[in-house]
Amino acid sequence: MATSRPGRGGWSIALLGLLLATASAAAAPQEKFQVDPAIFRLEDRPFQGLPFLGQVALLDELGDPLDWQGLLGRPVILVPGYYTCEAKCSSMAMSLKELQKGVGGLTAGEDYTVLSLSFDHTDSVASLNVFRQFLKLPREQERAWRFALFAQPDRIVPELARLGYRFVWSPEERTFYHPTVMMIFTPEGRVARYLDIFSITPRDIQLALLEAAQHGEFRLSRLPDSLLVALHRFNEREGRYEWRGDGLLLGGTALLAGAAGWLLLRRRRRPVSPPPPPVAPEA
Repeated sequence: MATSRPGRGGWSIALLGLLLATASAAAAPQEKFQVDPAIFRLEDRPFQGLPFLGQVALLDELGDPLDWQGLLGRPVILVPGYYTCEAKCSSMAMSLKELQKGVGGLTAGEDYTVLSLSFDHTDSVASLNVFRQFLKLPREQERAWRFALFAQPDRIVPELARLGYRFVWSPEERTFYHPTVMMIFTPEGRVARYLDIFSITPRDIQLALLEAAQHGEFRLSRLPDSLLVALHRFNEREGRYEWRGDGLLLGGTALLAGAAGWLLLRRRRRPVSPPPPPVAPEA
């Protein structure tokens, strides 16, 4: 049986319909990518005390295993981000580089460590080192600032989400949206404080590190540091430390308690004089 073909008029109608359909699809409004503003608001209170990394493995600048436990023993500043970022992450790192120069009384590598950690599974040792070289860290910071990757990409999202940290990829802009925070961990590796890098001063970093090292407790062995922490409090709304209204009273009380403790300790350590020898009876 012969198959009929559409005539010239039929082809014209079909082509016109195809063109109209294409034009209609092009004219239809495309759903624009939207970012949930909540991902930029990261409060530390619900996560304070949580440990970072269970059995999750990290890789260092050479692609070798990096032991998170080996970084502990002093507070750690953790900076999540990604190494191919040309804007926000680079600005965060450069800002932290400058802020550290003003942190008084603390030495990087001795009193704290910095760790940049990528959440982008496409990052590599090569992109890590390009980013590290871009920073041109001074020698005193270079030895105390480590860079790492997740060895298991499938653990990136759940591990960071457990600490309240979320990020999202924008296909249109080909970039990640993420918070601009750094996470302060105690010497035991537990969350102490989150700070927004673009909203703080060197004094905020100093106080957060001292607070993390002391677990927020007054310690006689570090009286000046304890007094400095006692004279300030963290303003959750502003995301910064501020002078306490009752700071002088607290500071004076802490100073008196410290002085009393020091005197008591000194008294206990004072050597006890031996008793005098017995006097021989007179003949």
